[in-house]
Amino acid sequence: MTQEAPPVTVLLTQVATAEALAAACAMSGMKVWAVESPIGAYAVTQPRQDGQQLAASLTALAKQAPAILITNAQGHMTAEQWEGGQKIGTLPPALVLDGAPHELEDLLLGQVDVATLDGVVDAAKISRFKAMRMLAKSARQYKADPS
Repeated sequence: MTQEAPPVTVLLTQVATAEALAAACAMSGMKVWAVESPIGAYAVTQPRQDGQQLAASLTALAKQAPAILITNAQGHMTAEQWEGGQKIGTLPPALVLDGAPHELEDLLLGQVDVATLDGVVDAAKISRFKAMRMLAKSARQYKADPS
């Protein structure tokens, strides 16, 4: 009897840094690994975390920032658009992954472990107080250089 692999859920965001994304997730009580990428930081849900709850929480927090939730469960991949705390549609997963970094696809297919990626930030290890400080620092840096 083979054991099925747990689903892999990734939330693609427009957040600039893994630190800021991890801090926002920590403030929402979500346990994720935040990973920096050239297209924006993305969050990989930790075991027993609900990807849809993550998408709803983060897009409600940052109302102007849409996100895409990609899930691979037993070889079936889905991609959902989220905005303002609500699912607003679906996308073909292949289209979403076409412009994504190659390690994201490897991660979704279970060929790479998130712990092996560079610049991973574990939101579960960030206290709410530290998360507030990280977000304040990120906001100051953005105001100084909004490019």
